[in-house]
Amino acid sequence: MKKYFLIMLVLLNTSAFSQIQLWKVFTTSNSTVPGNSFYCLGLDKDENIWLAAHGLAKWDKVNPTNYLQYPDLGSDIVSVVGDSNGYVWVSLEAPWIIKTNGTDWETHHFTGNMWPITIDIHNNFWGGAGYSWTPLNGLYKYDGFVWTVYDSINSGLPYSTVYKVTSDVSGKIWGLAYSKNEGHKTLFSFDGTIWNSFPTIYSHFWIGKTMAADRKGNIWYATGYPEEGIVQFDGSDFIFHPAPDSTLFFPTALTTDTSDNLWVCWENGLAEYNNSNWTVYKDSINHDFSDMVIDKQNNIWLSTFGTGVVVFNKTGIILSTDNSDMDQIVNNFSLSQNYPNPFNPSTKISWQSPVAGNQTLKIYDVLGNEVATLVNDYRNAGSYEVDFNASKLSSGIYFYKLQAGNFVQTKKMILLK
Repeated sequence: MKKYFLIMLVLLNTSAFSQIQLWKVFTTSNSTVPGNSFYCLGLDKDENIWLAAHGLAKWDKVNPTNYLQYPDLGSDIVSVVGDSNGYVWVSLEAPWIIKTNGTDWETHHFTGNMWPITIDIHNNFWGGAGYSWTPLNGLYKYDGFVWTVYDSINSGLPYSTVYKVTSDVSGKIWGLAYSKNEGHKTLFSFDGTIWNSFPTIYSHFWIGKTMAADRKGNIWYATGYPEEGIVQFDGSDFIFHPAPDSTLFFPTALTTDTSDNLWVCWENGLAEYNNSNWTVYKDSINHDFSDMVIDKQNNIWLSTFGTGVVVFNKTGIILSTDNSDMDQIVNNFSLSQNYPNPFNPSTKISWQSPVAGNQTLKIYDVLGNEVATLVNDYRNAGSYEVDFNASKLSSGIYFYKLQAGNFVQTKKMILLK
């Protein structure tokens, strides 16, 4: 037996010691995703994906055979955001926006295009023009009943063209306002009463599609010209972080995950920015990414031009069998036996935690060496499942260990090739 395990260790691929990274691609040939090219995508409160091009489709990411195709909306779609009532708001390259849950539809008309949109913690809708050439001026708020328009005359908005907009965890609205005459860009914030302005030192930079606010109080936005990268506003200073390497081209979207790490979607890859460090992730397939959203289980969903819908999770893709799993009450810690077991080369590991906190799930060989980290992040209370792909490991006995708070449990599994 000892001789067998020594041989197994010699044959063990050293790349297995790196973190497991999994990608999946859904196309018209392997699923019912209603196309292979999309301009953008969004998530509703039930974590259904809404795919957008010239038309709109609601797609169940848990059951990819379930989708609803809606009619052409009359223009190319720019962005889709979900609110807390189960609706999605759709902005277009046209002077109207659409609110729908797939059954009820509302259309709101304006004097020009409203491209950047966001929903705050109070479920208010906010929107702006997006580009300087549109005749739409001001920051627009809709509380479900009344539209309120803030401009540089009736409010503290620094300029009337609102270039980008987002909302932070406190409900404060952040945006970039643009001066058509002077070409200046100013970051602003509005908490419902007080306006603040922060002239950016990167006014000459071309600004990417989206901006984001993290829970530490930073505001982030991407730049594409004259230098590609991200700009961080930490409350007092603007800090430019150049692209992590020369292999990534043009940032298309950015957002934060449940651990408050920043993710930047580039046209040809993903990059995570955490504590001043970049980590780049690329699929073996060449994709042309157009947009990105992150669900509650840190799966990153990406729309593409030509290769369908792509999902990535650096700790292993987690697809629940029931959309309500995240809302179920969990009373006890538990770590389930992996299934199938024995396996080749993939198996599923599931567990549950009744409390929120940092959770780790790691794989060890029979000598106690760590060979993979499947999970290492903050998670809410709930039930979870992760795929473990051991294609780079040799046959033998392995152990998986869960640590969630004070709960620690280890189980054995067998890889047979």
